[in-house]
Amino acid sequence: MVLVPQVKELRQMQAMEIAREKREFDEIMKHQEELEKKEQMKEEIRRKSRQEYRRTLLQQINGKETEMIAKRKDELEEGVAIRAEIAKRQEDIRKVLQKKVNQMQGYKIPEGYIADIMRQLHLTDDKK
Repeated sequence: MVLVPQVKELRQMQAMEIAREKREFDEIMKHQEELEKKEQMKEEIRRKSRQEYRRTLLQQINGKETEMIAKRKDELEEGVAIRAEIAKRQEDIRKVLQKKVNQMQGYKIPEGYIADIMRQLHLTDDKK
């Protein structure tokens, strides 16, 4: 029987071919897994980069908003201070003018003239 050794040899060849194909398949799968792992690492790096960019951008935006708020607050405080200064100056002017009017009354200037001067200087209310 010559066929038995040939069948054995054929089966051995087939087994070797199957083993070789399995090794090739395993190598391809290992290579594919390595590629996937590399791609995942690249994607993780890109994700972290986007997060860092977003964090930096938000930090800049918040910084600018804080600056703008502080600047607006300073402008408002400056405006209040200027208005207070103007009001004080106007009050000082009104006091000086009132003092002059009182001096004119002390000089016995007629009340009609004094009333006219006070009206022109806006020292009295013309509510009629």
